[in-house]
Amino acid sequence: MTTEGKKARVQLYKAINDVLKERDMTQTDAADLLGIRQAKISAIKMMRLDEFATDRLVNFLTTLGFDVEIVLKQKSGGKAGHLTVSRK
Repeated sequence: MTTEGKKARVQLYKAINDVLKERDMTQTDAADLLGIRQAKISAIKMMRLDEFATDRLVNFLTTLGFDVEIVLKQKSGGKAGHLTVSRK
């Protein structure tokens, strides 16, 4: 996994954790909603980055009621771009 990919995944895990905390959801309730086992919610809370691919994390966020938007912007100067996850 690239550094940028890892940063994005951390941000997605954090966004999911924030939503679960804001909604005061138990791990069991979150697991039922997302269609996964409770142990996998624990892995999300513990930020175990190897548990889920980025697309799966995005699917969790859409299940939680968020629109996920990917915006591509051309980077000037031929330098490598970066990946950012933000919540509005």
